[in-house]
Amino acid sequence: MDDSRNIYFLLNKNFHLLDLAGPAQALQEAILLGANFEIHYIGFIDKINSAQNLKVINIDPPPTVIEDNSIVIVTASQYKDEIFKDPESILSAKWLNSIYNPNITLIGICTGCFLIAQSGLLDHKKCTTHHSLTNILQKKYPQLQVVPDQIFVKDKNIFTTAGVTAGIDLILYLLEKCFNLNLSLQVARDLVVYRRRMSNDSQHSIHIQYRNHISPLIHKVQDYISKNYTQNINQSQLAEDHNISLRHLQRSFKTFTGITIHKYINLIRLEEAKSLIENGYKIEYAGHLTGFPNTSSLRKLLNKSNI
Repeated sequence: MDDSRNIYFLLNKNFHLLDLAGPAQALQEAILLGANFEIHYIGFIDKINSAQNLKVINIDPPPTVIEDNSIVIVTASQYKDEIFKDPESILSAKWLNSIYNPNITLIGICTGCFLIAQSGLLDHKKCTTHHSLTNILQKKYPQLQVVPDQIFVKDKNIFTTAGVTAGIDLILYLLEKCFNLNLSLQVARDLVVYRRRMSNDSQHSIHIQYRNHISPLIHKVQDYISKNYTQNINQSQLAEDHNISLRHLQRSFKTFTGITIHKYINLIRLEEAKSLIENGYKIEYAGHLTGFPNTSSLRKLLNKSNI
């Protein structure tokens, strides 16, 4: 599989720095870790002033054709009643409509959703934006299906986010989809952020919960568990492999995550087993594939989780 991607950041007047810099930094970290991405900054003005009054120059003009597998990210601009009504933004909306196809991924960060809506590409689709603007978005574009209080929403190949740090959450999610969970976790750790995997159903993946800490040791242990949950994980061996005592490992894990190692392993196994069952696997086989010692152990946890 070719994992190469062209990433295009579409900039317009009064863009927000963090809505650009957060996703760009996450992608750059992924590149340093081996992701085959090439980042481009495009717009219909070669000098653009940000909402924070930092001027960006040498912006490339948008290409007439976007390659398959590319990602186009529409950055947010400061909200005003006349947002995206300047000539260059109108050109941006027309350009989005002209290059759009099912083989690219289109992302609207925060108010970037307004520009995509202006292009017509969000008609009758689910989307979101910053929580303070969801009602305004719905009133301005009644043909949209605006979902409030979501970190990000996906409808086919179009993603929209709540903005600010939510742009980072979405990029981490896409890194997992384009590559793997471990790359996404490594980028999140390098950025010192709590990695949240939240899609349009508001589900949190157990693989990425309990990461709101900065202990390198416990992150390493969690990474090991995420890779090896189908195996019989011996906690004494886990402690020895990480050069600490079993007591210290157990105490530190509980301190930093709030739960025990045993519960963390079972939660990961349970999430994976639920997914298999929902996709038609028998409970016995799902338990076997996800590392449960027996079917009764899985049934007990399923009953507690009210599946």
